[in-house]
Order: sequence, then C-alpha cells, then structure tokens
Amino acid sequence: MSRQGCDVKDIEATSDSDTGLKLSERMAHEYPPQTLQPNSQIELERLEEGAVATSEATGSGLPSDDNSHFVRDHVEAADDQFDGRSHLSDDFQTQNIDDLKEFFTEENINKRFRRTDSTDFKKLLEFKTMDGDEGKERTALSRVSEWFPILDWLPTYDGKEALQGDILSGITVSVILVPQAVAYAMLADLPPEYGLYCSLVPILVYALMGTSRHLCIGPFALVSLLVADLVHNALPEAEGQAYIDAVMLLSFMTGVTQVVMGVMRMGIVVSFLAGSVISGFTTGSAILIMTSQAKHILGMGIPRGSFFMTVYNIGLNISEVNPYTVLIGVSGAVMMYYIKEANAKYCKHIPVPESLIVLLLYGIVSFAAGLDQAPFNVPVVGSVPGGFPGMSIPAMTDTSTVTRLIQPAILTASIGYMVSISVVQLYADKLKYNVNPDQEFIALGCSNVMGSLFLAYPASGSLSRTAVCANTGGRTGCHNLIQAGLVILTLMVLTPLFAPIPYSILAAVVILALKNLLAFSEGKELWSLSRHDFWIWMITFVSTVSGGVQVGLITGMTASMLWLLRQTSNPWWAHLGRLPGTRIYRNVRRYNSAEVLPGIIVMRFDAPLHFANKDFFQTVLKRLEGTYFQAQAKHGIPMASGDNLTAPHEYNIIDCSGITSIDSSAMNLLREMVTDRKKRSPPVQFILCSCKGPLRTGLRRSGLTETIGEENMFVSLHQGVSAAELRIGANTVASQLAF
Repeated sequence: MSRQGCDVKDIEATSDSDTGLKLSERMAHEYPPQTLQPNSQIELERLEEGAVATSEATGSGLPSDDNSHFVRDHVEAADDQFDGRSHLSDDFQTQNIDDLKEFFTEENINKRFRRTDSTDFKKLLEFKTMDGDEGKERTALSRVSEWFPILDWLPTYDGKEALQGDILSGITVSVILVPQAVAYAMLADLPPEYGLYCSLVPILVYALMGTSRHLCIGPFALVSLLVADLVHNALPEAEGQAYIDAVMLLSFMTGVTQVVMGVMRMGIVVSFLAGSVISGFTTGSAILIMTSQAKHILGMGIPRGSFFMTVYNIGLNISEVNPYTVLIGVSGAVMMYYIKEANAKYCKHIPVPESLIVLLLYGIVSFAAGLDQAPFNVPVVGSVPGGFPGMSIPAMTDTSTVTRLIQPAILTASIGYMVSISVVQLYADKLKYNVNPDQEFIALGCSNVMGSLFLAYPASGSLSRTAVCANTGGRTGCHNLIQAGLVILTLMVLTPLFAPIPYSILAAVVILALKNLLAFSEGKELWSLSRHDFWIWMITFVSTVSGGVQVGLITGMTASMLWLLRQTSNPWWAHLGRLPGTRIYRNVRRYNSAEVLPGIIVMRFDAPLHFANKDFFQTVLKRLEGTYFQAQAKHGIPMASGDNLTAPHEYNIIDCSGITSIDSSAMNLLREMVTDRKKRSPPVQFILCSCKGPLRTGLRRSGLTETIGEENMFVSLHQGVSAAELRIGANTVASQLAF
C-alpha cells in the first residue's frame, strides 16, 4: 500500500502486544526521535483517533489505549530527547511558534486570530493628508508650499542666528563658484559668460523650490562635459551660434523631462544607475575632462575629439607646445593644490578661495606682462560681455533638432538629478533633516526650464560647493540668494577682470576640481567585495574613456540591467538541511553537518516568483528531485536493496520566506507541478512554509491554496518539516503494522 496515501485512520492494529513493542523498537532505530520533534497535539489526537477507529474497524484484540500509549510515549520521548540534546543558549531558546505543542497552519491561524479582510485593509491605508502636527486638513497655502518650500521656512526665519551663517556661506561659495563657472563653460564648449548665466537664474529658482538647505546648484564639470558631448554627437553640424541655440534647447528639454519625471514620481528610475556604473562613469569622465584640458595646458590648437584621437593629435603636434602656457598651468595647479591642502589643515570652517586667488594673481600678471602678445602668445579669455542676460525662448521650430535631442535630454536629466540627489541625501542624513526626492526632481527641472530662458545651460548640484556651504555655517536656502546676488554683481561690474586670464589657468582649475570624481580606489575595493560589480565598473570606465560619455553611460546601464535580469531570472536558492540538535535549517553546501531529512526535500527560493524565473524554479526542484537518492545516501540514510531507499521521496517543502509575491505565470506552473507530483507513486505533496501576505493572497485568489491544501501551509519552516516527519512516521507505522 502507498505510504503517502495512507492516512492515520488506516493504521491497522495488531493483537500481539509484543509485535507492537518490537515495532516501537524498530521505529526508534529507523526513525530516531529527533525526526518527530516538536510534536503536534493536533497530530497526536489524530493518531489516537485513528488508532481507535482502526481497532474498532478491524476488530483487533489490541486495545486502543495500548496503541495510543505507544504513540504518546513515542511523542513524549521525542520531545524529551530534543530538549535534552539542545545546546542552544538560554537567550536563543525563547518562546516562539516552534516551541508550541500545536501546528500552526495558515488555515488555523486565520481562524484563531481574526484575519483582516482585504476591504478593511484598504480602509487602513486610506487617510487624509494633514498639514503639520495641528491635524488640520490641507489648505491652499500648504498645497502651494509643497512646490515652494521657501514658504515653510521663510516666515519663521531666524535672522539673528541663521542669517550670519547664510551670508558667510553664500559669500564663500560665490568666490569658488565664479571661477568654476567660467572654467566649466569651456567644458561645455561655450563662451565664459554662459557659465555665469548658469549660476544665476537656476540658483534663484532652486532657492524657491528646493527642499535641501545646503545644495548648491549651477555649472558642474561632469554635466558640462556631458552637454558638449551629447550635442556634438546629436548635431555634428551645429557650430557657433547654432551650437549655443542647440544647448539652450537641450537645457529646456532637460528641465521639462525632470519636471515630468518628478511629477510622475519617477525618481526610482535613477536607482537603476548602479553605484558601480556611476563610479566607473565619473572616473572615465574625469579622464576625458583631463584629456580635453590638456590642449589648453600645452597651448595647442587641436580639434575636439575622442580620448584616443586627442592623445594622437597631442603626440602629432608635440612640437607646437607653448612652454609659457605649460609653466602657467602647472605652477597655477601646484599653487592651488597647496592652498587647498592648507585649507584642509588650518581653515576648515572658512577656506581660502584658492581658485579665485590664482585667477586674480595670474590675471594681473598676464595683464601687466602682456602674456597674450609676442613672444609669449599665451591664449587668454578675452572680452567677456557683462550685464544681466536677456530673456529668449529656445528655438523649437525645427522638429528634426528636437527629435535628435530627446535622448540627450533624458540622459542629461537623469545624470543631473543623480548627481544632485546624491549630494542632497548625503547632507540631509549628515545634518538630520528631511528632503523630498520627487520635489528635488521638480525643483531641478524648473531651474533648468527657467534658466534656459536666460541663456543657462543645464545645471546640477555640486558636491564641493555644497560641502563648503555646510562647513561655513549655511542654515537655509537663503545662501542661494546671496550667491545669486554676487553673481549679478560679477556680471554687472567685474567681467572685465576675466579678459586677461590665461586659458591654461582655467584648465588647471578644472583639473584640480576633478579630484573627487576619480574613484580608482573604489574600483579596487569592488574587486575584493563583488567581482561582478567590479566588471561592471570596468566595462563602464573603459567604454566611457574609449567611446565618450554617451557611449559609456549607455554601456554601463546596459551591463547593469543585464546583470539585474540575470539575477532576477536565476536568483539564489538553497537545498536546506537541519543542523543536528537544533531547529535551524541551513544550506547543505555551506554546512556539511546539515542533515538531509528522510523522505523530504527542503528548498528555499530567494526571489519573487514570476514569469522570468518560474522555469528556473522548476529546473532547480527537478534537479533536487533527480539527485534525491544520492543526497540521502551521502547523508547516511540506509538502503534496503538496490536503488530503493527505506525513505522514498514523499514531500517537497518550500521555504517561502524569500518569495514576496507570485504572478499568474508562476501560479499556473506551480499548479501543474503540484498536480503532477500527486500522480506519482508514491505521491509527492508540497508543503509551503513562511508565506508572506502578498504570496498568500495570490495563492488564495488563484485557487492554489485548495490545490496544495491549507493543511500543507505552515507559518514556520520547522513546523512544516515536523508535520511532514510526523506524517511519514505515522505512515511507516501503518505500513509495518499492515505488513
């Protein structure tokens, strides 16, 4: 007779009490007590009821009491032996569900502890949006303040304490911002004044709409290079004013994209940029920036090109190197480096503006010595138009241009937001205040939309300037207003001072600012932490250096997504065994002492079960079923004869603690697997343990709960294993009594 099909009530008692005694001895030998612990009072009562029913049905001379005593004694012995062998600490052996003398299936959990109805659950999630702690419903002002956070903090602004810090940080950041803005404009292939334009309107808009107290937005080296690379690739024919118009259109489209993504709460999309991709991309971009600035340091007029083309052209025209520009650039870089090092040691709170000092110094030297004249012939900035930028709407009449800039706008929007939100969250966590990532998306987008109307190319957050702002006492977004005011002053009065500044000094400013972008140490660290992350880092870095920022970014994202898809379709799983003397289950490949249980396969699947990995789930389970007998033999399960074991495969127990959800494709496959195993001889049943709410809901709605059986769904893995062991033991008793 089938062991799996044998119910407790089918147990046939024998009239020979000695036979029962011998059976108990055989059970103790073949099925040691630990295979039956902890035992269920419900199962115990079922065994007793089955024994009584069988005794009455067969007319056996063995009293039902004897059979029940045999089972009860075996159960109690199992409990005693388990408790005696346990070597866990007292702290670990706390009261938990596995300690209770009752099996908790999902069915009796729902009956004993009232399960919240799905409609009630939805009501629990419904709430009125309240304004602050006063419990009042949202007003028109509170709705507006969501988009303009300045309305929240400005009415309560502390002019005595906060104003001093904001003024100091605003001035300090400004003296760093102005030279960086002029230098970064070169990276975007724009005239110097456009860097100042990027430092004006976007900052004002962000001051009104940003939720960060310290973020300083404006021109940023990485985004500046990205803009130039994307526009030149999309519109290679654009030159001069046509190129500037294309950049302004890109800025407008970038802002619109960011606003739309913010309104749709799509900040999560940026999370697909893995840390290894970002690190490899920024490091590769830093190398590209250094290479692009080498021509200014060397005083060579070579055309814009890829990394290898630039290196080739430098080597080809090495005889044209201007020693004066090299001397100016190198000496200026060394001077800025040592001033920055001194700042780190002696002027942490109010750093000396090394870039501004060096620019002014070499500007004076250049003007006094006439470095732009023979015999020096040092390239200088030249005339910089002053005044507030006039308003102009980017030209969008050419649909072909707009179409070709869609992808660059999406990439610029994503990278700009990624750079900004990483800085925002860094200082929000460090200084213990809350920010709204979606509102940051909207604020940055509006800054770029409005900025494009006033000749600003795409702006983003700057880590170095934000760090200075926080270290010099910035308290609120008011420091942005101070910065904007000083930029206006620069545009109105100080632009003539930029005319004699050598380009090699601006290149030195750019190169020195790239220190924070170089992340070779992170790549080295990834090699020891995660090899696949290292290779993604390396692929992104190499593709960025060799193919440019657009190719590098897309390649890195593709590599990251492919790895994510591989992890999704081939997630981690484990064949579990029980550690001797415990109720702990571990991967048998990691723990050689883990016991493979007779008649049972225990498998853990660590991912949501869906269309992409359902076939992998089936393949893994089939592999475990195919190697079941080898696994039993490896762990010392005795053989009866040939390939037949004394413990045939009867249960597939799935630890569902890592399965958070299930889709319809996986439901259909699971139904087929359950139905197929029931038709085997002996039949194999599924037991599901530790199912989370979404998984239970999916199983119930699909009818799989009935297919599997609610009595086969347990709240913990150990209870499921114990139930299977007890049933196998009962079936063994029935089979041997019948024999």
